[in-house]
Amino acid sequence: MADEDDSDTASEKQSFVRTNFAETAFFEPCLKTNENGEVVITFTMPDSLTTWDFLAFGHTPDLVTGSVRSQIVSQRSLMVTSNIMRFLREGDHACLSAKINNISKDKVSGTAKLEVWDAATNKILKIIDGNAEKNITVAADGQTSVQWFIKVPDSVAGITYRITAEAGSYADGEEATLPVLPRRMLVTETIPLSTKNKETKQFRFDKLVNLSQHSSITNQQLSVEYTANPAWTALMSLPYLTEYPYDCMEQTFSKIYGNALASHLIGKNPELAQMIANDKSEQTSQLAKNEDLKSILLEESPWLLNAQKEKQGYSEVKQFLDTKETAALQKKLTTKLQEGQCFGGGWPWFKGGRESFWVTMHIAKEYGHLRQLGIDLSKEEPSYSSMIQKAVYFCDKEAKQWYDFL
Repeated sequence: MADEDDSDTASEKQSFVRTNFAETAFFEPCLKTNENGEVVITFTMPDSLTTWDFLAFGHTPDLVTGSVRSQIVSQRSLMVTSNIMRFLREGDHACLSAKINNISKDKVSGTAKLEVWDAATNKILKIIDGNAEKNITVAADGQTSVQWFIKVPDSVAGITYRITAEAGSYADGEEATLPVLPRRMLVTETIPLSTKNKETKQFRFDKLVNLSQHSSITNQQLSVEYTANPAWTALMSLPYLTEYPYDCMEQTFSKIYGNALASHLIGKNPELAQMIANDKSEQTSQLAKNEDLKSILLEESPWLLNAQKEKQGYSEVKQFLDTKETAALQKKLTTKLQEGQCFGGGWPWFKGGRESFWVTMHIAKEYGHLRQLGIDLSKEEPSYSSMIQKAVYFCDKEAKQWYDFL
């Protein structure tokens, strides 16, 4: 049983605030014994006040095995156990409550206090009832509960709360961060503005001008992106196609499409290859800079995970510079596409499934799109000619059946 020394002074009570709530206290896959067959381990327990399982497994060189299982209890004489929701939303009126246990043999009296602030700016947030500190009395081996009400303001990414209790020489507290989800939907509108060399144009942003007529709309930000070579923007988007995680036929061809288009763009624009090769900057997303706050926000807000991929995208573009590797990958993907094509000429969603008119139509259409861009896959791999001929025959037959049926 782990118990804190309750003789600490009041000045040391603030250090009792617990912040590390990891679920695993210690893990070491390989420990060696001394000459007496003993293993001594030392580790610091996380801050959760709970019962822990201790598991150990050992074996000798001749595979004689043994194991041990025990339990460890971490606790304090005065314990704060918060009952907090997993996340908040802007505008919420939230109740933050906690249970306070006294496992000592004496009745104790003291105070419980809540502190809550904006996790990004450290700005203190107000409590609705105005009483951040409450008087408490807890019987021996008894418990009591306290609660506070707060209003979550807008434009706050997360809030950090700290609940503490002090009674005589006893003290305990919890501190953690909660993500705050927006109550509005972010809508992004883009307008392409293209001009030729030495050309002057005037653009009027009517939607932006008329925004003041809509009381429900709030401006978030206005950004202008300039590029002298639009091919660079197109190239930066291609890793999205080439990194599809599934092996279905549609995504297999999407990888072929992305690699072929990237090779074509780099071949037609040699300056792109030079830009990629010379790019040594650290492309770190703004969202990932505040590790403490942003890690929990990324977990609770899946749509923010795109920000984690900003840095990854720049490094993935460099894969297109390795022409030998790209050619080998294209051949491998082509073989997979060829093996997945059914006898009737159609492709299924996954190899071995039923022929799908929509998957086959998609592959044939995108193959034709590459031809329009001047990229002929059949020059590198002649098998494409027969594959597409079979696919077109299948689509024609299916379309006629649908026409006759309707």
